[in-house]
Amino acid sequence: MAKKKSPPVFVQKWQAFWAKVRSVTDPIENAVGKVGNVLYRLRKIILTIPVAMIGMRVFLYAKEKLPADVGLLLQENGAYKYMLDKNTALSCCLVITGACLLLMYMSRKIVYPWIISLFSLVLPLFLVISNIFPA
Repeated sequence: MAKKKSPPVFVQKWQAFWAKVRSVTDPIENAVGKVGNVLYRLRKIILTIPVAMIGMRVFLYAKEKLPADVGLLLQENGAYKYMLDKNTALSCCLVITGACLLLMYMSRKIVYPWIISLFSLVLPLFLVISNIFPA
């Protein structure tokens, strides 16, 4: 039987070097993997926090800037078709954002409802613009 040849010396040194490197990088890789797993499991909560914070800031801004009665659907004669209370109009906007976030929690694909909830944050700003600067 033929004897197995041992690898050359430089290969042995290279393998020893990589064994030392792996002994340092393996715990780091495991820790990063665990942190990534936790972040992945909490992704819905992590994505909800900025939407909720921005939603409240937009709500407070619009509440300060809107008149007491908010008009919807400006007609050709310059009058609004519907008049709502300021709080009702703004709470409807927040309900739409909340419904989008609820869909995000119920859905497997979270990015689409999350993006829609970001776009729904613009609704109070559209109310402010349409009531301060009517066409």
